[in-house]
Amino acid sequence: MTERKNKRTKEFFREWLEKLQQESWQLELLISGLALFGIWESKDMLDGLSDYIELNATGALVNQLRNFNAFIHITWTIFFLNLLIHIIVRGLWIGAIGLRYVSGDIDYEALGYTERFENFLKKNVGDFDDYIERLEKLSSIIFSFTFLLLFFFVSILSLFVFMGLVAQTLNNFGADSEAVVITFFLSMLILCVMVFIDFISFGSFKRVDSAFFTKVYYWIYRLMGILTLSFLFRPLFYNFIDDRYTRRLVIFAIPYILFISIVVPTLGFNADAYMPSFNRNVKFDSLISSRSIKYIHYDNLREQYARREYEGRRNPIIDVVSLDSYEYNEESLAKIFFRSSDNEGRTIENKFPDLDPFSEKGFHSLFNSSSRDNESLEAISTEEVEEKRFMRRILRGEYEKVSEDLKTKFESKLAHYQSFDVSSLDSLVKDIGKKYELKRRDYYEEYLDEMLAAKLSLIELQIDSTDITDQLDCSYFIHPNMGEKGILCYFPISSYSNGKHNITYNFERRTNSDDKEDIDNFTISFPFVINRKINF
Repeated sequence: MTERKNKRTKEFFREWLEKLQQESWQLELLISGLALFGIWESKDMLDGLSDYIELNATGALVNQLRNFNAFIHITWTIFFLNLLIHIIVRGLWIGAIGLRYVSGDIDYEALGYTERFENFLKKNVGDFDDYIERLEKLSSIIFSFTFLLLFFFVSILSLFVFMGLVAQTLNNFGADSEAVVITFFLSMLILCVMVFIDFISFGSFKRVDSAFFTKVYYWIYRLMGILTLSFLFRPLFYNFIDDRYTRRLVIFAIPYILFISIVVPTLGFNADAYMPSFNRNVKFDSLISSRSIKYIHYDNLREQYARREYEGRRNPIIDVVSLDSYEYNEESLAKIFFRSSDNEGRTIENKFPDLDPFSEKGFHSLFNSSSRDNESLEAISTEEVEEKRFMRRILRGEYEKVSEDLKTKFESKLAHYQSFDVSSLDSLVKDIGKKYELKRRDYYEEYLDEMLAAKLSLIELQIDSTDITDQLDCSYFIHPNMGEKGILCYFPISSYSNGKHNITYNFERRTNSDDKEDIDNFTISFPFVINRKINF
């Protein structure tokens, strides 16, 4: 009875699927349209993610985050193009059905062509119903193929996230874990290559007739299936490769992904052959920049560019340095912003090893804070506690219970505290607290000045080949452009005559974290204009 009921249920479910399969085009169009709209609207969010990674990524996760960001953008492009193609093909299919209702099948005899052309068209074009069927088949496969590609990228991203988290965890154990990290990545690389070869060969390793190899590869396959989340789309994948027609699309997937990720980003036009390139990676970029007003170096031009290019939703990131304006009229001071970076941090760490950083760099979360204890401040707080303990012992007449270290440390204050009794305990505790609070404040003011001086020691600013670094009045600053952190400096411009003047920014950066002596010098040059009114 139960078996008959299950059979009836399965037959009903199969009939329902057959009916749903015939009406699936409506769901495909609905999902494609909504997804296409959502993908297009998410472009700004993805650009914001790129900006956040560029500004904040550091430590062991930085390369994984950048790879993650690159894969997200490639996925966005593939998903957008595939769904756009799907809507076009499905729309063509609907148009073909509507045309068939009006004019029926193709009547080649009514066209009056010669026998040769008529035979050619009958053979290569065929019946109109066959054309509609091919469009139906193609559009359904494109829709499924799009989501299969999406899951391929989800698998890759899942693997990157896992490897990044493991690398960060191992990195937290210190420099001694470097060999462990390298071993881990090599092991993962070997496993990934094996599974990838099996994937592109449609399961060649699963056909190897060896009990030992089958047993070993079975567990590798299971492990990578969990790490890549491939168990979520295996039915879709195997249903693709078991058919000769759909298998071609899977074979096409790899060159298609390579084309989207490598070739498409290089596509473009250049209509101005006699204008220099504004790409900072080209040769003689410093010379080009010194003779060009590039929007990226000026706050006001960058905002205008953002309003035109991004409708004001986001601004281009300040690369290294930015002046507040390219033209000054009656202003006596100009502002220039120097952006901080991970390379700058490594340079300061190398040149000033005794200077404590403000916080811990790298990934932080609920379980690990980015805050860092300042050893000097901790020492002041410890000294405060010790003096209060020493004072209490003296007021209570328990000098013999004071440790020898405290006796030596606070010997000069012994007579002072012996002149009080226990009734003065609370007021003395407050006085000691105020004294050490002032001491901490004085230390932190000096500490902020030392950090600012360390940053300024890495730069040299020239105007028209004259060094003005000592004229800079600088403060720590978070730029309202995209939240870039750095220092904002004022410098006088009242003494400069009308016309164009050139700023040259020389700075040191340690570009290689493994080589402590590897500090490079960089130069950026760009102009600004003084345009004051002349009173006669």
